[in-house]
Amino acid sequence: MSALKPVAEALGPVLASLRPLTPVAVPVVEALGKVLAEDVRAPSALPRQPEALRQGFAVASRATIGASAQSPILLATAPMMVSIGHALPAGCDAVVPQDTVTPIGHGFAIIQAAAPGEAARLVGHDLSAGGLIAGRGAMVTAELRWGLQSAGIDTVQVMEPRLVLEGGAPLATNWLEARLSALGCRVALTSDADIAISWTASEEPVLALQPGATASIGRREGGNIGIALPHRFDGLVAGFTALVLPLIAVLSHRQIRLDARPLTQKIVSTIGTTDCVLLKTTEQGFRPLSSGEITLAALAVCDAFALIPPESEGMPAGQPIAATPLNAMLEEQTTP
Repeated sequence: MSALKPVAEALGPVLASLRPLTPVAVPVVEALGKVLAEDVRAPSALPRQPEALRQGFAVASRATIGASAQSPILLATAPMMVSIGHALPAGCDAVVPQDTVTPIGHGFAIIQAAAPGEAARLVGHDLSAGGLIAGRGAMVTAELRWGLQSAGIDTVQVMEPRLVLEGGAPLATNWLEARLSALGCRVALTSDADIAISWTASEEPVLALQPGATASIGRREGGNIGIALPHRFDGLVAGFTALVLPLIAVLSHRQIRLDARPLTQKIVSTIGTTDCVLLKTTEQGFRPLSSGEITLAALAVCDAFALIPPESEGMPAGQPIAATPLNAMLEEQTTP
């Protein structure tokens, strides 16, 4: 049997050949997890007019200067009662409690001064017109999507890697589709996808990856990237983390997130092989669940993974290990 190809040797040329993606417009409601291809600015100020933050009377703060219980001020016009979220009448910039305004004859007296913006959100408090909501390279989170929708933005330009899944068992494809969607990718049905994922036709090991030695990667004749993943779940998970995830990171202008924590137990690794290790986060650090092999029991409870480099024989307990959290595999690049 010929020597197995190191993961870095198989992956490196493909990464070096990648070209920037052409930005695409997607509805904001479908943009979760995707990366913005351009700055997004507020088309108008929010709120567009002052809004109440409590129930009470809307007043102009300048008209209440010096008001107190000992020296009430007679308001020139009857104040309007407002509830939380209601727009304030023109000229009003504060809301005072109901019990601070008392009818006197045909007028109203106020016994409490109000500061500008008291119990109210003034124009532009949440977003200024033309203000930056998010910059190029930002990932669309649930919170950012809320802000974009609140600003009245319906579509955004994103960098969206496209992948096609060529066949596969339902359990495997369901897992892949869920992972790809969470990473901001689009699972395409056409041959012009950036990455085509197929399944290994041979059980002959070709890659120095454990598990996942039958996985492979390379350029196809059509120009897109072809990745063959093992049918069995353990090799599929290892192949995805070692080969697919780095490509998505580069294509979407992100980087793989790495969190460092000490190991609670030692890890044994094989020299010359990249070992995929599943981890569980504890108060003491990362607890290894498996090294070089993946079980369904470990897969069900893990929340992070690490790839042990081929030059390592393992890592002792207490040594920090850089691992990738499964619920946040990618993050914004920290450098241009």
